[in-house]
Amino acid sequence: YQRRVRDGRALDLLLYENNVTFIGNCHADTFKCIEMQTGRPWTFQIDLYGICAVVHNMLHNSDMQVVSEESLKNRSRRGSSSISSSSTSSISKWRPKAPYRRYHEAREIWEKLFDELLNIPDCNPRSFPDIRSIRKSFEEFLLSKSQRLAELQRILLKLPNQLSNLKYKETH
Repeated sequence: YQRRVRDGRALDLLLYENNVTFIGNCHADTFKCIEMQTGRPWTFQIDLYGICAVVHNMLHNSDMQVVSEESLKNRSRRGSSSISSSSTSSISKWRPKAPYRRYHEAREIWEKLFDELLNIPDCNPRSFPDIRSIRKSFEEFLLSKSQRLAELQRILLKLPNQLSNLKYKETH
């Protein structure tokens, strides 16, 4: 169990002009979106990156680290195990560093989620991924076999007890 408590920081976009973008970072290494890491402007990318970070933690039980495909190509060409930040490009595709496990049945859907939420070309709202279509993919996957839905319901019914046990252990 990892405790996930972060200092709450938020930007009220109603206080800014339409189409405002930001440059800079949030100083929380595990939640620096790709744009922050590469010095590009960002808006909602940080929120989408946060979704990926939470999902990654649920899948792998570890904080998400990302790598660019370009840096992986450069590393394999050099035969080196280090990734230089100067060798990564802001236009490169990004993905989680941790590989998908064999038993991740919905591997294609997870890959689509990470690919679309991590690789947003710019701050134009039309460039943002269609979250509804990603959600629909997961719903279709879960509903495609009755066993999956039954298993999910079983897990969700156990969740309150598991969470209360964790809370109890944490305080004692």
